[in-house]
Amino acid sequence: MSDPDNLIDADGNALVFSVLGGCSADTQCPSYVWYRKEGPTKGIALLRQWPTDFNGVAVVPVLAWNKSGDARNITNWQVLLVDRNTSQVLQTVSDAFVKFDNAFDILFDSESGYYERVNQVAGSYVPTGQRVGMQLTQPLPPVGVAEEIRFFRFAAEDVGRFQNVLDWMKKMTPPWYQFVLQQRPLDIYLNPQLKTQGWAGSAACCWGFDHARIEFEHRPPQDVFSDLYYVVSLVHEAQHVADYRAKKLFVQGRSVDACRAAERSATETERAFLVDLLKTQIYGQDRDHANAYLKFADAKLADGTFDWNPACRD
Repeated sequence: MSDPDNLIDADGNALVFSVLGGCSADTQCPSYVWYRKEGPTKGIALLRQWPTDFNGVAVVPVLAWNKSGDARNITNWQVLLVDRNTSQVLQTVSDAFVKFDNAFDILFDSESGYYERVNQVAGSYVPTGQRVGMQLTQPLPPVGVAEEIRFFRFAAEDVGRFQNVLDWMKKMTPPWYQFVLQQRPLDIYLNPQLKTQGWAGSAACCWGFDHARIEFEHRPPQDVFSDLYYVVSLVHEAQHVADYRAKKLFVQGRSVDACRAAERSATETERAFLVDLLKTQIYGQDRDHANAYLKFADAKLADGTFDWNPACRD
């Protein structure tokens, strides 16, 4: 790429070359970035780090034009992994560029071994599940598995607690137990940083790989009714995953209206779960908790702003 300052995107928009994070070209920044000249919150990023070994062969990454269409169009470029000794092309990565249209960053995730895109929301990073480039290291193993769901960053005993949550759902509300399992393949992470945003959980799925990812702000409860909202949050985030898989919800390009539609969908689902739970034999304080969460869901739906999510704010 002889002239990185004179490129356009697929729609013909002029791009301005930069480096993510304000780094100079000779430092190990995660990405190169081309911002739109008109509308600098939109652009395209290219990861700088690539594997040095491919199937046991020492390789170097080479940025190459695919000889199709306008060479100024950044989407007509690709990354080649080339044998360092013979110059043979061993791998072609045609989707090496990452489109974005809001505040974001790219961080390395040791659990997956990939760099992954994260959004910046209220001063914190929110994973999108969108992997960038190629796997650089072997992924870390999960701390445990329950019902074919993998768990990361939890204590080993938390996996047993989560199994208790699933067993409780299977007994009390079997269709909702099945609903959660239908979101597999699924990974669940502990992420205490969500608390700074006032979030109980978050979800992402389907950016170039099939595993969905749900994050929780705290550990699963020892007793379900001591923290019923954990189950409500699980159902809420599972609906987000279902909407991702059905292509009803996207991390990139979510407008305020799209954000509110996504949160309405998940809140309607948590409400339906609570209505079904209240049809079962639960009594006393447990029933009071379920009714309180149902009223909370009704209030959120009536208000319609869902402004606990910064992306839903005007």
